This record gives sequence, C-alpha cells and structure tokens, in this order.
Amino acid sequence: MMKLLFFCILTLLTNLSIGQVQREQRPSSGKDSFLSDSKAEIDVKMRRRDMMEKLDLTKEQKVKLKALREANKATKEEIENDAKLSPKQKMVKLKEWRRAQFAQTQSLLTENQKAKMRAMMTERFNKIE
Repeated sequence: MMKLLFFCILTLLTNLSIGQVQREQRPSSGKDSFLSDSKAEIDVKMRRRDMMEKLDLTKEQKVKLKALREANKATKEEIENDAKLSPKQKMVKLKEWRRAQFAQTQSLLTENQKAKMRAMMTERFNKIE
C-alpha cells in the first residue's frame, strides 16, 4: 500500500514538473507601446515628461519639441546604423549630434525656461556624483 501511494505521489510530482513550460516573452506589437520599452527608455520618457511640466512649455513649444525629437531620432538611427563608421567615429558623431540637439532645443526656450533647465540639469548631475 505504501509503495502504491509513494508511486502515485512520485508520478503526480513528475507530471507537474513536466507540465510547467517556460513561456517566451513576445514583444508588443505597438512601436510606441509603453510595455515594449526598455527600463532606460521609460526612465528617459519620465524625465522628459517631468522636465516639460516643470518648464511650463506652451502648446506650440511642445509641438515643436516633439517634431525636433522625431527628426533627431531618425538622424541618430542613421549614425548608429552606418556600417562605414567605426565605433569610435560613431561615438564622436553621436556626441556632435547630442550637442546640436541640445542647441536646437535651447533655441525654442525662453530665457526663464533656459535658466530652469540649467538648474534642473545641475541638480541631476549633482545627484549622480
């Protein structure tokens, strides 16, 4: 009787362990889906949203900044996917791209907003150190 009970329990446990299957995580179908973004991308989006709220941007500024981000995103992807560039050249080009993007963003802000942005950036960099 004990052997039969032991055999039943062993069979049950074996079937349960075989029945568990590791499921693959499939990426979301939507390109802009919040769930498909990496943790770093989500963090950047949250910081950007927070900064936009604190800068008190006008609707016109928000529209222009969004268009600027989209255009700059395409440029960044071109640099990253350029097979002719070495990794070091890509790094230099991306650094130049970031500087240009920052200058373009600054050109859309008022003096008061620029000062707020500098203060927020200083605060952020002080937290990192």
